[in-house]
Amino acid sequence: MTISDDEPMTLAEACETVFRGHIKPATLKAEAARGRLVIERIGRRDFVTRRAIKEMREQCRVTLGNQNESQNDFEPSRAEVASATAYASARALRAMKKP
Repeated sequence: MTISDDEPMTLAEACETVFRGHIKPATLKAEAARGRLVIERIGRRDFVTRRAIKEMREQCRVTLGNQNESQNDFEPSRAEVASATAYASARALRAMKKP
C-alpha cells in the first residue's frame, strides 16, 4: 500500500513507514514543538503527512563542512543558561559577604 504525500498517517505509522522504526512518535512531537513539523490533530489523534515530513527534513539538514553555521551551535541550552545564572548569582553573593 502506497501513501500519497498529502494523505494523513498517525505519528506511529510515520515512524514505521518513513523512518523504518528508527525514531519514536515523541521525536516527531519534539520536532513539531521546535516548529519544524506540521502536525494535524483530529480528535485526540495526531497525524502527519509525507509532505510535512519532507519539509521538516529539509529544515533539519546539516552539512558536515559548515557545522559552525548551524544556529544551534550558538544557542546555549536551557541547562547551560540556568547553570551560568546560578553560578553568577553564587559568585555575587560570595562577593557581598567578603569584608
